[in-house]
Amino acid sequence: MDDWTPELHRRYHRLRVLGHGAFGEVVAAVDRATGQRVAVKRVFSRAGTAAGAALREARALRALRHPNVVALLDATAEGPCLHLVQELCATDLSRLLDATYGQLPAPVAKALMRQLLAALAACHGAGLMHRDVKPSNLLLGFDGCLKLGDFGLARAVAGGEGSPGGSPEDSGPAEAADAAAEAEAAAAAEPTADADADADSPPSAPGSPAYSPAVATRWYRAPELLFGASKYDGAAVDVWGAGAVFAEMLGLCPLAPGASDIGQLALLQRLLGQITPRSWPGVEKLPDWGKVRFDPPEGGDPGSGGADPAEFARAGLAGALPDAGSDALDLLASLLSYLPAGRPSAAQALADPYFQNPPAPAEASEVAAFAAAALSTHARAERALGALAALGG
Repeated sequence: MDDWTPELHRRYHRLRVLGHGAFGEVVAAVDRATGQRVAVKRVFSRAGTAAGAALREARALRALRHPNVVALLDATAEGPCLHLVQELCATDLSRLLDATYGQLPAPVAKALMRQLLAALAACHGAGLMHRDVKPSNLLLGFDGCLKLGDFGLARAVAGGEGSPGGSPEDSGPAEAADAAAEAEAAAAAEPTADADADADSPPSAPGSPAYSPAVATRWYRAPELLFGASKYDGAAVDVWGAGAVFAEMLGLCPLAPGASDIGQLALLQRLLGQITPRSWPGVEKLPDWGKVRFDPPEGGDPGSGGADPAEFARAGLAGALPDAGSDALDLLASLLSYLPAGRPSAAQALADPYFQNPPAPAEASEVAAFAAAALSTHARAERALGALAALGG
């Protein structure tokens, strides 16, 4: 149903609904003044948690201007709704991986991974942690450029240099949404057990701020979050998520698709080695450490013997991803270090030899061409399967 306001219709030509849910919808449209294709995210401002996520996203995108971060073009609070207008992208990494048969070409994987790390480096440099890195939040522009999107769980790093401050000189389109809707959304929001990021304490709280561990999608969630950590390095959490995405690009399937947090930890330990105070110094201090006991993985427990846990983890990754190159496995093993402090920063990972070694990363135009071909082939296959199913029925 089209219930856009007259002002939205005046500014944007509505094309089609891209997605919808209980708290709003996303619509593809065209800016009547510029001709640019845009995505209009419409969120009911009385939706509580959903409105809070939209406001966080607006603030985060206002603070960031980077070619690998989706651009916020406008943000307004009008009538009962919040509207975020962003650049429209062609697809997302999740859909691209689903449409890829065989293997993602190494130059394409390298180009996409480099852009993901560049986006995270920009976020962390601006004092922001994303906290929900996963393939469906990695958009692919029509030009083949990767864009990090969905900042609904983003948070400013307390005391972080470059943290967005909101000075008058920095005010942008999101200020309208903030001023008109923040009080309304906050008043409507009620604390719930699944409020996720809304369980964070404010950065102004005394001492180190406590963050919710219920962030990031489970398959891409760092192990410290699975053990209930509430004081964590958000940048390291993002880097772990990037590692899980990288593994999925290399293998075309999730590395550890756990059905529960306990199941996720079990899968990770089967692959990377058992988590012990030796393989992860300090893990015993995490809230949920010791609540569940895991059997040692096949091949022994590197945390209790003489084996090097890092070598055990790399060997596990090599077994799971037999087609991955040695340099790709080296980078992946560093990103998926159990110890948060052992993971490189996004900026450090960008300097990894993997990106310097051949093959060179694909150009954006090559990524766009590959994506268009893969998605087209996948669509034809889906139509053929649908026709066969109809004949069989």
